[in-house]
Amino acid sequence: MTEGKDLLQVLWSGADVLRGKIDANEYKTYLLGLVFYKYLSDSYLSKAYDLLNDEIPDDLQEAQKVYEEAMNSEDAEELLEIYAPYVENTAITFEYDVPSKDEFEERIKNISAKYPYIKAVHEGKIVGYAYAASFKDRRAYDWSVETTIYVKNNCKRMGIGKVLYEVLEQELKDMGILNMNACIARPVQDGRYFNDDSIRFHDNMGFTEVGHFHNSGYKFGQWFDMIWMEKMIGEHNANPHEVVWQQDFKL
Repeated sequence: MTEGKDLLQVLWSGADVLRGKIDANEYKTYLLGLVFYKYLSDSYLSKAYDLLNDEIPDDLQEAQKVYEEAMNSEDAEELLEIYAPYVENTAITFEYDVPSKDEFEERIKNISAKYPYIKAVHEGKIVGYAYAASFKDRRAYDWSVETTIYVKNNCKRMGIGKVLYEVLEQELKDMGILNMNACIARPVQDGRYFNDDSIRFHDNMGFTEVGHFHNSGYKFGQWFDMIWMEKMIGEHNANPHEVVWQQDFKL
């Protein structure tokens, strides 16, 4: 309960700072607009819950949860369609078999609980996605993440990847993340199942190669090297701020 009160105090203090020099009599003009938008948002959630369950939700938190699950379920199918060709035809992912929709949906849910999961939409269809995940499970690694990006095959070289990574990086900065790391395959024998596009892309996005592991993965009857690339996106102070996970943003 004390933590809840502390959070409210921080929020009120922040609101007072944001008010700046706006006269208190004028402040209501801005607040009324925000309150109206909040009302619209709550009404939309309640209506969505009603359509999905044919009943009124007990509270908005339950409505939000059901809405997010429904959206994630729809998205999972489109995201899996993007991912599947990478599994079946490339060594960009070392996965051998395309996961089921249910399994893929569960992955999205677990990752989204802590990290950003960004989707690019063009003409109503998802054309790419990027996300961050845990770099290592140990507590000391909280400020580092491993990043992943996939773009629909017929939508490459349209700037989608750049936009996805820019948005992802900003959200990670907002969380307090300091290191972005990418693990990328490099062919040992031939490039039929992989090219250097991912390496060049990360290089253009400000990543640098920091590690090279030899014959680390085996797929399609050949061995692949792995390289690690990193990008520092924040200052490494003696006392870094605690990372704010995605689930905490929703409180």
